[in-house]
Amino acid sequence: MAIITSISREMVARQMCDYIGHCQEAVSKYHEVPGAFKIISDEFIGTSQPPAANIEEIEEIRQRLIRIKIDHTTAVVLQIQRIAEREGMPDALKEVLDVVARLHDIGRFFQGVLNNTYSESKDSEMYRSFAGSQVFKDLKGFEEFSRPLTKNGKTVTYHNVAGEVLLRQGVIPELSKNEREAEAIINAVLYHQFNDSELPKYMQDRRDRGISVREAKSAFDKLLSQSSRFSEAQRIMCTFLTQLVKDVDGLDILHQHLTGDFPVIRKKISFNRVGPCLEVKDGKEELVDKTLSLEELIERWCIIEGNREKRIAEIKDYLIRLNDPKGLEENVLKKVSVSIPVENTETGEQLLDLSKFKMPIDLERDYNNAKPMNLKVISKRIEFNPAVGMCWRLQNLLGGIRFSSNLINVLESTLIDEIFKKYPEEVQANLKDAFAIAKELYLSKDRIVGLYTLPSSELVERQKGTKKR
Repeated sequence: MAIITSISREMVARQMCDYIGHCQEAVSKYHEVPGAFKIISDEFIGTSQPPAANIEEIEEIRQRLIRIKIDHTTAVVLQIQRIAEREGMPDALKEVLDVVARLHDIGRFFQGVLNNTYSESKDSEMYRSFAGSQVFKDLKGFEEFSRPLTKNGKTVTYHNVAGEVLLRQGVIPELSKNEREAEAIINAVLYHQFNDSELPKYMQDRRDRGISVREAKSAFDKLLSQSSRFSEAQRIMCTFLTQLVKDVDGLDILHQHLTGDFPVIRKKISFNRVGPCLEVKDGKEELVDKTLSLEELIERWCIIEGNREKRIAEIKDYLIRLNDPKGLEENVLKKVSVSIPVENTETGEQLLDLSKFKMPIDLERDYNNAKPMNLKVISKRIEFNPAVGMCWRLQNLLGGIRFSSNLINVLESTLIDEIFKKYPEEVQANLKDAFAIAKELYLSKDRIVGLYTLPSSELVERQKGTKKR
């Protein structure tokens, strides 16, 4: 007897499009609100939000952020559909996989309405990602964007948690048709962005043992027929859905380095002014909390030529104008991090010394030994830069692959090599070993054994070397 899910992917797709359209319309309303630019600028004082010159630029930035996530969501949906088809999953399971893929980043669209960046932090005041804006206070039909998204009385700080909150609020009404199925979907949305060590214990146990398609089919069958709100079948489904989304989501983020949606080196980069920094004294390493002056930040990351004091003063004046619409140093010094462009937008000269983009020695040692790096921790470091971020992505996104189909796709592509070529030569010199280690540790056919889903006959032939490419 065929299993029929009560949640329709067609209806979810329609409601998701409506919600995205609502977010896009909200962004288009900014210029209609008198004093909107001042309101936003004041709200961002003391945060790490990238600056904008006027309200039109804010609208442009935020519409682009939303478009990027539309493309990303579409790519994740298509890849999950391909995997489901290749693994011969039943239609009902394909439906729920499609729904999870469409909804996994729903929190990003709310975030895109309110922010100039998709960066986020546990500190709700650092980015104000989901804190709401008074611009929308009196805009009929958009009032929800004036209020913070909260969970357990606290403002949400990460998009996956925001996604859970939004879905429980009912922004996708179709999910209300089947509570047990919806719970598995919402949990997958919540947990897809968690580090492995942060996942619930039941999910860590199931993840380590692996889940075959046969187990997923059986669990889904039981899920729709059992009355228990959180049964073993639901635990299996939550783990299966979460890991599949984690796999595909991460690989598409890597792919975005090639499309330009997520450049390996952005035009403007936020550098931490406040945070831990590694110091070595008498051969001993110690993380020390530091607060850098603008001059110290400039010396750490910028090209300094000619008269040193004069050059630092010139760059400092430029960064103050760039990071605060009022041009006040006191406002910039309230920020945890400061935005520095690769090139001076006024003169066109290169500002950042790209050769300084490298791993601090303690993180490099952890990476080389495959010791997991926690992004929420390392991103607060004074030394955090694009090279550190890429090493985390290589370790987390490639090392986190659990589905054989996804590993095969990466093995048979030139994705990693093409990403490396995107870097300027100065950065390539610092990342060459990191990319080689990632390929050695995470892109091996030996890893296929024990991954989620049973390897296909085609894969088995390739493992034995009996099939020609």
